[in-house]
Amino acid sequence: MLVSRGSGPAATPRSCARRCAPQNRSASSTCSSWGALIEARSAERFRLLVAHLPRPLGPLYARLAGSEARHFAQYRDLARAAAPREWRARLATLAALEARLATSPDRTLRFHSGPPQDEQTLPAA
Repeated sequence: MLVSRGSGPAATPRSCARRCAPQNRSASSTCSSWGALIEARSAERFRLLVAHLPRPLGPLYARLAGSEARHFAQYRDLARAAAPREWRARLATLAALEARLATSPDRTLRFHSGPPQDEQTLPAA
């Protein structure tokens, strides 16, 4: 079940990657779905930054957004090939989990974590 941080069959991309094996099509599809989500989020962030960056950074980030979007498509295609009937549902489940992890309070501040649970979570300035 995909409900808690750090536990379950695909709780995090890292734990998912440890379970992936070429002979395990379900795990391969799940790992590819995580990869697709990671690349899609990177493309989104880069696209959002483009309008706020001066030259030459704006055009650079626009190219990076395009690259990340292509990586998303590659991972999505891998997930589809590994589990043709299940990949959409698996991607939707992981996207919902990722959204919850990114928006729910977290005891440890991480790059893709949710907001700090309390002031002690924040790194020292």
